[in-house]
Amino acid sequence: MFTQPLYIVWQQKNMLGIPIIDEQHRSIVSMINTLFYFSQNGKNDELIDSVLDSLKQYTRLHFTTEEEMLYACGYPEAESHIAYHREFTAHVEKMLQEPDDEEKMGRVMAFLKRWWLHHINNEDRKYVPYVQDC
Repeated sequence: MFTQPLYIVWQQKNMLGIPIIDEQHRSIVSMINTLFYFSQNGKNDELIDSVLDSLKQYTRLHFTTEEEMLYACGYPEAESHIAYHREFTAHVEKMLQEPDDEEKMGRVMAFLKRWWLHHINNEDRKYVPYVQDC
């Protein structure tokens, strides 16, 4: 039980080379791993809800950091990147409002893993040259 593998293993390839963004991404992945651990080990809903709330708040903080950076550095695709953030937030809220069933947490976890890894390794990589030259 205590030695189960992590849901998302942070790898060097996930690093963008922007220290604050890399640190925030690592923190988000850590929260997703904590959520997975608790959901797999039968922790009560109150504890899972607490992790979900922390994850939502930290995600907002991360998006704010990233969006301010994109504007400050003149990233030409800033608006579409921000829209992508808003779509994520709306989708997560919608998923969490769905009635509870045995598969709900699995769907939420799979979405979080897929979205964050794609976001970091595909969408965020697009702005790296603009931010590094800023």
